[in-house]
Amino acid sequence: GNAKNKVGNTALHLATAHDNLDVVKRLVEQGKAKINAENNKHETPLHKAYYHRCFNVVEYLVAAPSVDLNVKDQYGNTVLHLATAHGHLDVVEWLVESVKAN
Repeated sequence: GNAKNKVGNTALHLATAHDNLDVVKRLVEQGKAKINAENNKHETPLHKAYYHRCFNVVEYLVAAPSVDLNVKDQYGNTVLHLATAHGHLDVVEWLVESVKAN
């Protein structure tokens, strides 16, 4: 589950980028994937889901207890920075609620 391709993406990165919530859930819940794994651009699966506008996957990952919301991509952006800059207020709300819950 944690093998990487040539650009550093794991199976979880790919499942999140392709909006495959069933596979994402299976990988996370079986503990077979590092939820905070970074690719060569320092993007986590959460970043990939956000970039590809897979918001149901974003919502699921944000609620996962082990997700690190503070990981910055190669440009220094967390998902909160990106969601705020792009006006995705629902994503901002999920991130803020997750911080409060954890």
